[in-house]
Amino acid sequence: MRQRVALVMALTWIAVMLASGAGANTELVPGTRVVFPFFDFSTGNSTFLLLNNTGGGTATVQLAVYGQGNGKQDFFLSLTQNDVDQFDMGVQIAGGSSAFPGVAGTTSQTNVAGRGWVDAFVVAAASTGSAIVQRNVLAGSAIIVNLPGDFAFAYPGAASQCQSDSGFGGTVVTRLAESGFAGVWSGRCEQYPSTVFLPGYLAEDLESDLAPLRTAFLVLAGPADANKKEAPGQNLGGLGDSLVSIQMGGQPAQFDGCGVSNGVTIAQAHLMNGRITTVNTTSGTAFRRTNFVSDPTCVGPVGPRTDELSNSPIASMKLRNDIDTPISSATGPVPNPNFTGPNGFDLTARKRGMVGIVLGTAFDGGLKLGDTVRLWGQGGTQTYLTCCFGDVAP
Repeated sequence: MRQRVALVMALTWIAVMLASGAGANTELVPGTRVVFPFFDFSTGNSTFLLLNNTGGGTATVQLAVYGQGNGKQDFFLSLTQNDVDQFDMGVQIAGGSSAFPGVAGTTSQTNVAGRGWVDAFVVAAASTGSAIVQRNVLAGSAIIVNLPGDFAFAYPGAASQCQSDSGFGGTVVTRLAESGFAGVWSGRCEQYPSTVFLPGYLAEDLESDLAPLRTAFLVLAGPADANKKEAPGQNLGGLGDSLVSIQMGGQPAQFDGCGVSNGVTIAQAHLMNGRITTVNTTSGTAFRRTNFVSDPTCVGPVGPRTDELSNSPIASMKLRNDIDTPISSATGPVPNPNFTGPNGFDLTARKRGMVGIVLGTAFDGGLKLGDTVRLWGQGGTQTYLTCCFGDVAP
């Protein structure tokens, strides 16, 4: 068991060290900000974050840790040139899993303590009111380990590059301490997409099964807008504040291996996390494994059917967030022609961006298999800051 966990850690280390690319959000490329949509240090689980400073000079990093509905803690660490740190969530969190309680009475959030998401970003100093600075050097991965079950998952964080009006190392935004809109913007950060795709997953067994052999656990986090509105790491409210909601009932949103579609509806949540058969209240039953028709030629009655090539019950999903970001009432120092409002602040609503993953498991004949899929962003809902890709210190 220890050898398997060690192997996952080693492979993830290699993935972090090899991270490179030419576009953020859906590509592995260092950014000023990296969002990890899910951690789990509930009973039997551990979560490790590997954070890497890929550039020259020391970077002060703030980690804003959010729960499913209530609970938020902030941590700071210093990464020297080319440094990498391992952040053990269960060890570092004050109060342990009870600091991030579960949510009862909803299908879109689990009633399990010790789950949430992390917004990590480079700041000028170790203070919750410190300015976020343009240093697109941060990369990282998350590792979720279940020792009793003898398996582990790993996934890359979602990078967002930031641009300062004053160039490398300049202030992007000066945050208010803990909560509220940003006080002063002197740049902007790349937004996360408001529509994401799950390119493919293995259909689940029934939720009513006491010990299902195959599961698909979906996670969707809606981080701070960070583009002339909310500041990364700010207080996003508690249980009553919804960051994610998928309302696509009756629309082509979930597809089987032959392209047959169904709608998707996921109730409002601060962090959406749960099995797809549970959170998808519109057509969760339609795409369960037991309802797939074995028809490799895709000829037969309308309904979920197996893939014509592999004859396997696979499916994909398109998920569009229905939650608007708030309208900023803050004032800035100088006008910015790229945004509305007298001081360059964006005074129009837009759909909140998301970062998501799916954790898949399959147990068969004693063999335990698992994989993690990062959700892809729809290109039309992304912003690209072409100025600062590959940004390095002068």
